[in-house]
Amino acid sequence: MSPTDEYLVERCREGDLGAYALLVDRYRARIFNLILRLVGNREDAEDLAQEVFVRAYQGLHTFDATQRFSPWLYRVATNHCASALRRKRLPTVPLIIGEGEDAYELPLPDLSAEPERHWLRREERQEIHDAILALPERYRVAILLYHMEELSYEGIAVVMQVPLNTVRTFLHRGRALLRQALEGVAAP
Repeated sequence: MSPTDEYLVERCREGDLGAYALLVDRYRARIFNLILRLVGNREDAEDLAQEVFVRAYQGLHTFDATQRFSPWLYRVATNHCASALRRKRLPTVPLIIGEGEDAYELPLPDLSAEPERHWLRREERQEIHDAILALPERYRVAILLYHMEELSYEGIAVVMQVPLNTVRTFLHRGRALLRQALEGVAAP
């Protein structure tokens, strides 16, 4: 049985770098994928992921051990990416909206059987990309955390440091803006 996050964090606070290496191994792929979706560039995502783990290690003294570690780490990652996006104006990528209770699914046509229409799919992706870029950052992050990282509303509230009802509002408004921006994009 592998050690819990809480145990590893406690060991890290006592100076055990091996425990931190285990935490990094446990969360490396998830944090990298989150960052990659936020910034859209593999090289930038690799650099930012390393920076996130360094910042997280340096900030472990601020972690409240009565809470779960993963939402705290996601918050460190999203805050760091938001700073990097503002500072460097890194490009962002489109969000593929997944299934969920209130999810909006964009019905893109299956073009695999029609290679001559492949260009249309690329054009639709660009329109989706543009719509996502146009979303205010707080909506984009909330939708990404819910649909791609599969965090609960409560988890998103912890990561974004906002009340639960604010998360609901961000998701509702973000989806509404996407629907409005994408009307007719995938119309048959």
